[in-house]
Amino acid sequence: MTYEELSAYPALPMANILSITADSLTYLDGQGLEQTIDLAACRANWAAYIHAHLDKFSHYDGSPVSPIDPAESRCVGARNWFDLQPFYIFFTDPLVKFEITPKKRFLDRFIPNWRQRYYPSFRQVENQLHAVNLCTYDLG
Repeated sequence: MTYEELSAYPALPMANILSITADSLTYLDGQGLEQTIDLAACRANWAAYIHAHLDKFSHYDGSPVSPIDPAESRCVGARNWFDLQPFYIFFTDPLVKFEITPKKRFLDRFIPNWRQRYYPSFRQVENQLHAVNLCTYDLG
C-alpha cells in the first residue's frame, strides 16, 4: 500500500481504543461493538510485508534491510503524527486505522503549534505498545 492509500484508509476515532496488551488491542468498532486485534498476526503481517518489499526499505546508512523473522518482529502497525489527521494503522487483515481529527478553536489562530495539544493522546498509544515490547513504524 502507498502512503496515500494508508492516509485515505477509513478510520475510527483514536478514543475508540480501549486497551492494549502484549497479545491484543481491544477497541470499539463503528457500531460500538467491542473488537479485538490479534497483535501476533500484525507482527507476522509486517514481517511478510517487509519480506515482499525488501527493495523499498533501507537502514539509516542506506544499507539494505534483511528479511524479518516473524517471531522476532515487534512492529504491529504504522503511525504518522504529521498527517492532517494523525493516525495509527494496524497490520490486520483488513487493516484497522485510528485517527485524531484536530479541531481548531478560535483562539488557536494565535497559537502556531495548536495541534500539539493532541500529541499526548496520540503518543499514549505508542507508550502502551512500548510497555508490552511492541512498536509501530514511523511514517512521519
